[in-house]
Amino acid sequence: MTAGTAANGGIRAALPSSGILLPEIDGMRAFAAFTVLMCHALLGTKWAPVWLIALQDGGLGVEFFFVLSGFLLFLPFASAYYESRDTPSLKYYAVRRVLRILPAYYISLGLVLLFVHPEAFATGAGRRAILAHLTMTFSFSLSTLDVFNPVYWTLAVEEQFYFLLPIAALLFCRRLGRLYVLLSLVASHLFVIGFNHYFPGHEYLLSASLPFRWDAFAFGILVCLSFLERRKAPGKAAAKPWVFAPLAVAGIVIPHVAVALQLYGLFGSGYLLSLVIEAFGYALLLWATLLGPRWLGFPWRWKPVRYLGLLTYSMYLWHWQVSEQVRALTTPPTGPRTTAVRIATVFLFTVIVAGTGYFLVEKPFMALRKRFKEPGRSRSAGAAAKSASSL
Repeated sequence: MTAGTAANGGIRAALPSSGILLPEIDGMRAFAAFTVLMCHALLGTKWAPVWLIALQDGGLGVEFFFVLSGFLLFLPFASAYYESRDTPSLKYYAVRRVLRILPAYYISLGLVLLFVHPEAFATGAGRRAILAHLTMTFSFSLSTLDVFNPVYWTLAVEEQFYFLLPIAALLFCRRLGRLYVLLSLVASHLFVIGFNHYFPGHEYLLSASLPFRWDAFAFGILVCLSFLERRKAPGKAAAKPWVFAPLAVAGIVIPHVAVALQLYGLFGSGYLLSLVIEAFGYALLLWATLLGPRWLGFPWRWKPVRYLGLLTYSMYLWHWQVSEQVRALTTPPTGPRTTAVRIATVFLFTVIVAGTGYFLVEKPFMALRKRFKEPGRSRSAGAAAKSASSL
């Protein structure tokens, strides 16, 4: 095992920049990705049983992804604070983000343009949309949002978070860090309310922005602070052991109940409150899993689920196009059996395409990141991984 990798359950995974390996995160990513995939695979079907109504909102998986991003990306900054080390260099941080996100995204965008939207090259509006997608600024205008691939907007939100995080870390990595995170939640909500008041009719554009989605990232940051405090003082119990399992179950149930209530009109025409509840639920699930008994994380550490978790980025990039092709090649389903076949077909081909993208694009560029290791990281990584795996 090299300093930059760690083996867990037979799966060799790249050690994150925090030096803390958490295999449960891979399984949670797989769950989030499958939720989004199922939603888009169900589009156009006539099968909508009440018990499945919440899963027909792909936003559930997106909120979970944002919570996990808030936790994982804040982790290197917060761990440096708790261990009294220098914070990660901005150059190191930026290079890792670029190599992780942009290569697969640009290849996906290029192939979509060539084979699905070649007409975009022939018009001024199309070329402006292409430029906006190349610069990740397409979410700032309704004329460029959702033009080529409806799922790309989440990448733009993630990019906005990447830019803000180093600045936010300076504020949150302090003694009153939790208070500042809560104040940021209030500030984001005030911004959304003010924007809706002064710029009515732009709710959809606002929903694809960081302020509207800040709750999920903020809840992930709060979980990160709690997790590191527990890691620093392992003898201090966060709660009674028997409490964690019910909280983990509640963390899965709460988001689905929130979506169902939103679909039935409980929260009115807006859905910001529903997003807050969904993000809180998934943060609760993450908190209970990481701080609770080790057996509680077994479903997320199960190897088949973890293998899917490694493919989630490519799965997310490609599942819409796969769903569209399956939808075009099949007649509209009329019952559960044909709908189940469609979901299974979309899932199978998405995994095949995602696996190809992971091994041919993602993995080589993730390996390239080793050339940009932060000084001192390679010496402490192995010890950090061993310590984290004992939690």
